[in-house]
Amino acid sequence: MIPCNQNVPVQIKNIEAKTGKSLKELADIVKWTGLTDPGKIRLMLQREYRIAYEEAKIIVKAMLESQKAQEAVPPRPKHEILNELGRSGVYVKMKRQPK
Repeated sequence: MIPCNQNVPVQIKNIEAKTGKSLKELADIVKWTGLTDPGKIRLMLQREYRIAYEEAKIIVKAMLESQKAQEAVPPRPKHEILNELGRSGVYVKMKRQPK
């Protein structure tokens, strides 16, 4: 188990080393399972990766905070993205290559 006095980034590095998976990989696995309840996610992580309760709790908390941060950012207008890419808003049909 990870000592409680370590900060979260160090704890996450230790968890990644223990599981052999990055936090992003673990988040992708959780998404793939379709689990949404934090308690069930924690239990699955404990069972599949043989990690302690507190370690699984840290992973779930980090994933939920990441999801909330992504939801809080409003989508950018399409014209801003196109301007940033140096394109006009006009759709250009691609020519097919001859066979």
